[in-house]
Amino acid sequence: MPSERTLVFGPFRLDKTERRLLRGDEPLALRPKTFDVLAFLAERAGRLVTKRELLDGVWPETFVSDSVLKVCVREIREVLGDDPRSPRYIETAHKAGYRFIGVRAAAGNRPVPLTTFAGREEEVRDVRALLERHRLTTLIGPGGVGKTRLALEAVGAVREVWWVELAPIAEAPRVAEAVAAALGVDDDRGRTVVESLVRALRDRDLLLVLDNCEHLVHAAAETARVLAQGCPRLRILSTSREPLGITGEVTWTVPPLSPEDAVLLFLARSPQHSGEPARVSGICARLEGLPLAIELAAARTRAFPIQQIADRLNDRFRLLTGGSRTALPRQQTLRAVVDWSYDLLFDHEQRVFERLAVFPGGCDLATAEVVCTDETLTVLDLQDIVHALVTGQLVRSSRARAGCE
Repeated sequence: MPSERTLVFGPFRLDKTERRLLRGDEPLALRPKTFDVLAFLAERAGRLVTKRELLDGVWPETFVSDSVLKVCVREIREVLGDDPRSPRYIETAHKAGYRFIGVRAAAGNRPVPLTTFAGREEEVRDVRALLERHRLTTLIGPGGVGKTRLALEAVGAVREVWWVELAPIAEAPRVAEAVAAALGVDDDRGRTVVESLVRALRDRDLLLVLDNCEHLVHAAAETARVLAQGCPRLRILSTSREPLGITGEVTWTVPPLSPEDAVLLFLARSPQHSGEPARVSGICARLEGLPLAIELAAARTRAFPIQQIADRLNDRFRLLTGGSRTALPRQQTLRAVVDWSYDLLFDHEQRVFERLAVFPGGCDLATAEVVCTDETLTVLDLQDIVHALVTGQLVRSSRARAGCE
């Protein structure tokens, strides 16, 4: 997107395509690696970037001393006229890293994260690349895997982002109304809400985020389809347990955290346990890298020693409670996440899901047919239902085993 290729701050413009820094129309001299350091920091505006992260990002697989990084930061400050004692662009965190504070406030209503973002650098790059190439992108995955948080981080470099939270909405007609309310678009007399949105957004270059679409997937899909067709410069990013299923949509499955990133997240939420990496790693592995479960476990360290948390994970639904009081109810406990997904299923899907639950280690399709079919559910019914459960991220399909997990 143009907003990703160019960053504007104060009188300066950082053009990543041409690899130039300009003040007005005047190009300013920066050595290539110094430019890379500036671009790396500017793309992560407002976030503390550690020295290690900077060195790995600008000089991958190369040993570079801290002194080289300090020289680059000093050169940037000289070019920008930035005083380190009263910075306007680059703020130094003593012995920790740097924070870029100079990017002009972005347009839109994107939420401001209240917690640090741990790991997932590769995933953020992948999603940003999709947003660059495609107009309709959907992040899919089971509840608690971190779709919303990843989306928020991925859109951080986009100039104009309008965020629409669909979780509190219960009725399909309210989807378009929620988009209009977020963007401040009033109904035009004689036009539907969607028609009014198309008229208002037809010539605008912006990114619209539809967050938590799974319980209103059909209404969200129709709204996205009409807006995409009528607004050629509009891009849409949605998060959902399942794809919207519209022409032109590109889906990207949000994976669990890698073992390293899972530990990073746990320690970011419970830093006092940095000296117990083996125990933290064991807890994260048993929680299968699920971000919400890891955050809930880290929160319990305020009440329990870490070894007790590890010992009690066999009863994790009872243990992993006590999420943020301001979070959505389904995000306050691990059980609530599962209940939310279960309640979205049709009755026959719930029955099959319950029966498959007797196989915690997975089963093949033939075994599932024996256990799940009855006088009202045929083999053909089961195949359709299993497909729906896989699509809805409640059952994982393993090609190697030709079964479900």
